[in-house]
Amino acid sequence: FMFMGGVGWTTFIVKIPAIWSETEFFDGASFVNGPSMPNSRALFSVTQIGSSPDRYLMAGGLGSVLNAGAPTQRADIYTATPNQPGAWTSAGNMATVRGMQAAYRFGDEVLQIGGIKGDLISPESLASTDIYTISTGTWRVGPSMSTERGAFASYQNKLGVIHLMGGATGSGLNPQVSASTEWYHQ
Repeated sequence: FMFMGGVGWTTFIVKIPAIWSETEFFDGASFVNGPSMPNSRALFSVTQIGSSPDRYLMAGGLGSVLNAGAPTQRADIYTATPNQPGAWTSAGNMATVRGMQAAYRFGDEVLQIGGIKGDLISPESLASTDIYTISTGTWRVGPSMSTERGAFASYQNKLGVIHLMGGATGSGLNPQVSASTEWYHQ
C-alpha cells in the first residue's frame, strides 16, 4: 500500500497544520518512506492508469494551508518501480482547479468530476468535469453535471455507469446540501 500526502502537523515552536507531499509504503508490517510528491496535496483523486509498471494519476486536491487550502489544477503521474522508490512526472493541468472531486477511468480516459474551487474559507462547488486522455497525456473540458457537487458520494456499477449522489451546492461555509442524484455513462 502507498500513502500519499494528506493533512498533518508541522512543529514550528507550536503545532501548525500542514498539507504534506510525503509518501510512505506499508508492506503489512512496517512503513518505509517513499519519494515525495512534486506538490503538496490533500483530498485529491488517484486513478490507476497503467500496469507493468503500475502507473497512477494524481489530480487536483487542496494545496498549502498558507493559501487557505485552495485547490490546484495540477496533475502528476506516479510510476512504480519494483524494489525501487518509483518516480513522479507531470501530467499537466486540468482546465479547472478542483479538490474533493471523484475520478473514474473509462478505457483510455479518466473523468474528474465536480469537487470544489475557491478555498476552505470560501469554497465553491463545481458542476464541471475534466477528462485526461492517457495515450496522449492531454486534458480537455468534459460534460457538465446537472448541478454542482462538492464532497459528494459516487460509485461505478458493473455496467460502467457512474451514480452521483448529494453533495454541497453553491458556495460559502454553509452551502445547501443536495438530495439529487444523476448518472454518467459513455
